[in-house]
Amino acid sequence: MIKRVVLVLSLLIGIVAVGAGVIAWLAWKQQTALLITTANQLLRPYGIEVLSVQGLTTGFQSSYADQVKFRSTRVEGEHNIRGLRLEYDPRLLIQGQIQRLQAQSVELNPQHSWLRESPVIRFQNLDILCSTLQQCNGSIDFEAKIAHLQIPEAELQAKQLNLETRFDISYEAPVIRIELAPGVKAALGDLETPELKLEQLSLDSQQAWRLNINLEEQLLVADGGQLSVHVPVLRQMPPTADAPGGLSGFELALDRINASYDFKAELGSTKNWQQRLSAQAAFTVEKIYTTLIPFNLWSWHWQQQLEWSPSNMLQLTSTGSLGESNILDIGIRQNFANGDGHVQVQTNNLNFDPGNLTLADVLSPLPVDADLIAGDLHAQATFDWKLPESKTSFELQQWQLRGNLVTEATELAGFYEDTAFAGFNTVARWQLQPDLTLHHQGTSELRLAELNPGIQIHNLQTRYHYDTMGKQLNLQDSQLTLFDGLVTAEPFVLDFSTSPAAGSEFNVQIDGIDISEVLSLAAYNQINASGLIDGNLPVSLTGLTPVITGGILQARAPGGSIRYNAGQGPSGNQSLDLVYQALAHYQYESLQTTVDYAESGELQLGMQLQGLSPELNNGQRINLNLNISDDIPALLQSLQAAQNVSDRLEDLLNH
Repeated sequence: MIKRVVLVLSLLIGIVAVGAGVIAWLAWKQQTALLITTANQLLRPYGIEVLSVQGLTTGFQSSYADQVKFRSTRVEGEHNIRGLRLEYDPRLLIQGQIQRLQAQSVELNPQHSWLRESPVIRFQNLDILCSTLQQCNGSIDFEAKIAHLQIPEAELQAKQLNLETRFDISYEAPVIRIELAPGVKAALGDLETPELKLEQLSLDSQQAWRLNINLEEQLLVADGGQLSVHVPVLRQMPPTADAPGGLSGFELALDRINASYDFKAELGSTKNWQQRLSAQAAFTVEKIYTTLIPFNLWSWHWQQQLEWSPSNMLQLTSTGSLGESNILDIGIRQNFANGDGHVQVQTNNLNFDPGNLTLADVLSPLPVDADLIAGDLHAQATFDWKLPESKTSFELQQWQLRGNLVTEATELAGFYEDTAFAGFNTVARWQLQPDLTLHHQGTSELRLAELNPGIQIHNLQTRYHYDTMGKQLNLQDSQLTLFDGLVTAEPFVLDFSTSPAAGSEFNVQIDGIDISEVLSLAAYNQINASGLIDGNLPVSLTGLTPVITGGILQARAPGGSIRYNAGQGPSGNQSLDLVYQALAHYQYESLQTTVDYAESGELQLGMQLQGLSPELNNGQRINLNLNISDDIPALLQSLQAAQNVSDRLEDLLNH
């Protein structure tokens, strides 16, 4: 009997113990379910749904969970919160107010077709304090690692995107303020589109960035600056055997940016994202290298001002500098609503000085052996265009480009190969056609004070028109001073095409060339002569090569004299000795010369002189016939070798 009672009591105790355990488990489950239900009610307006809670510990004023899984309508996938701690006043919790929220980490696991591999997106050391339901503040560490992102619609893919930052957050209804602390770091392995591939990009910010989000007005405002972006490798795609593409790199320093975005999703609104955005930025670009053009841009410094308005208008102002000098100003305006674009370009302070700035400093390496070392160069251009229907088209022929260009040179001095020049002045006006050819407008004047290809040429003047289609330079009213005489030419054409046409024929008039000046070139002391030469040279051009056939030169009355010291005894040739004796002191009243100049550069002179020799047979009259030939290109080379182009240019500048 006693044994049966003990057995029943034991059974009852067991049932009570099990019942108590079941009741405790049910109470915990009810508590967890209540927490999930309450949380979902509070978070539903933000598109967040709590799925499960693990390791829940609750108290009268705080709760702790080892892990919370949740889902967001804004970021597809299941996400985790680890080490979540909530502090609250129970009376205010029902209103949705939490006094403090802490979490070791918030891990987002987005699921999207764009993501080829699972990314790491993590908020760490989250700590937010709320004094009221309408006022909170806190701080968060953020880390993102995306191994592979691919957006087929934009034909874009990115690999190895890493971002680390820390930001402070505050909420004063209805405004959320987020401030990114200095030291933001980002890196990108590569970013590829059909046209471009960017590699090894890095980003570093030395100044706080601020974001204000007005939930009532649904307006985002951002500002910041002191952001450095290093772009060491930018490739033009796609590279092929025939077109290996271009390689570029640069450094960008973002000085400041201000932007606002209206993200209201108004019912029936026709605004796209561009019409909701307003932004202004100032940044500089430097340390540029590129294989797309054959010039070294490393020393250039580009300062940019960028503005985007909700009317789909983009404006860019750019200033290119070398050292302390602003060289180039560019202003671009693009209306994306109607496709109209406009650019204005002009040089600024392009004053050449041997000790400060030369053309080789501005554009290096120059495509030819040349430089400008003195004078002013100014260019101003305005161009308009229409965006092509295909927004991805980079073929300029489809942009309907039109515009005007003015170039002006004032007192320029420099050299081209072995030719030095100074006092170059001209103004030319050009028009850009839709086929991207420049048309020279009207006729321009050119004045050149001095030119020295080995011989001194002064006061060159001409009027010119350049035919860009035919690559022909038409010259008229051309004249220059040579050996103290005047040389004038009828209109003629210089053909710069690859297959120059023959047939440009014109006459060159010679007036008053001083024979003594001609002989001074030779620095040959054994001969002296005086007299002035006039004449006419018929010239025919094949491209840039002149040919003279049947030219005539004659001495101006009353003639002149020749003194020649042979510097030797009798030669044994009676006729030659007689010529030497006659030229020892020869006074001529008539000098006629035929001139022939071959395409090879060979000059043939046939001279006929009539006069007398006062020291020969008491002034015997003597007629002389002389034939002289010379290789003019070789002569010029010898004259150029006698004084290098730098010395000749210095002489010109010192005159």
